[in-house]
Amino acid sequence: MKTGDSAPRIVIRPNSNFTGRGAFWLFVAMTLPVLGVAVAWALRGYWLILPFAGLELAVLGIALAITVHRGRYRETIRFGQRYVHVRRGYAGRQERVEFPRPWTRAWIEPGASPALPGRLFLGAGGTSCELAACLTEEERQSLCRRLRELTRAPVSAKK
Repeated sequence: MKTGDSAPRIVIRPNSNFTGRGAFWLFVAMTLPVLGVAVAWALRGYWLILPFAGLELAVLGIALAITVHRGRYRETIRFGQRYVHVRRGYAGRQERVEFPRPWTRAWIEPGASPALPGRLFLGAGGTSCELAACLTEEERQSLCRRLRELTRAPVSAKK
């Protein structure tokens, strides 16, 4: 939680420190041996290995791109004096929702079975949004308690 300004703020993000640069170097590190082996076998007459090596590298590249993209997902909850502001999504394409602070509630709906995790919701007046799907069950429970505290606590105005 960040409290540098007058309004408390919670930022939720997936546990992923995998950057685009890291993905690039992993792809390069995997490409060299795969292509080396494929070219060596192709020179011995087994040329059919080349399209499969290319397909393998294409799938790896797509998987790395998806992983990096999913790591950039953010949910930001800011508690103003009158409203709770929720922004969630990726940079440039974020969904924004506002709830009147006095009526905002946080709750967890249990999973369909004991093996499935619960879902954390924040809402007011018949409107709600799901939060923290990337967190563990214990983290989600802790966050729900913290959200309940922050929706009840007044924020002092800075003038």
